[in-house]
Amino acid sequence: MLHRDGKRFRLLGWLFLAVWIVFTVQEAKAYYFSGGYPILFAAGSVWILGAIQKKGLRWLKPVLTVGPLAPTVYLLPLALPVLPVDATIAHIARVGIEPEPGERHEMGALPQHFADMHGWQAMADTVASVCRKLTVDEQARCYIFVRNYGEAGAIDYFGQKLGLPNATCGHNNYWIWGPPDQPKDIGIIFGTEQNITESRADLEQHFESVEYATTFQCRYCMPYENQRPIFICRGMRGYLGTIWETQKHYN
Repeated sequence: MLHRDGKRFRLLGWLFLAVWIVFTVQEAKAYYFSGGYPILFAAGSVWILGAIQKKGLRWLKPVLTVGPLAPTVYLLPLALPVLPVDATIAHIARVGIEPEPGERHEMGALPQHFADMHGWQAMADTVASVCRKLTVDEQARCYIFVRNYGEAGAIDYFGQKLGLPNATCGHNNYWIWGPPDQPKDIGIIFGTEQNITESRADLEQHFESVEYATTFQCRYCMPYENQRPIFICRGMRGYLGTIWETQKHYN
């Protein structure tokens, strides 16, 4: 950033530093910043190449080219899904790196960036199977209430081909989009807890009828998505819009 040859690119360096400070202060997720690293890689490579040519250390070129390949190949399965799932889990254990809690949640066998690649199609299929338990008239009056934007995205994306309505959710920007435009009186609702009894008790505060439908199961997804009970709820005391403010959940 301070080298004279990089003067015309100096603004990029200052922008990188400013964004890094903002993200650090706000405790942003680590991957938010990944898009900025190529700038540093490019700048560092130009500086190293210039130093090699200036000092006549041409033998360093193949060393610096080949040297990083071995650790890159060894560590690549930690960042990209290049191995089968079980082989990835075994490799993570062999490297000796334990998955760190992601988004302040309990971790499973896979780190979150891999775990979040699993289960979404199966989740939409499970919800669709619950929806098919309703009559045609009930399906027209049905909404799907989920607990986080991942679940909502799965319903919205995979549910299109399954004939599901868009998800209703109070998490992050989904809360801004609000409850269904037209009042609907039957909800397919994900439990707040993995415990069926506790989830039912929570929902019975708001509905006259709470019917346990099924439990979503996913071997490799995040633990809090696995074993989630799903209920069919009827006779809401009031309207979802009247309690929408209490459903707001930002993180």
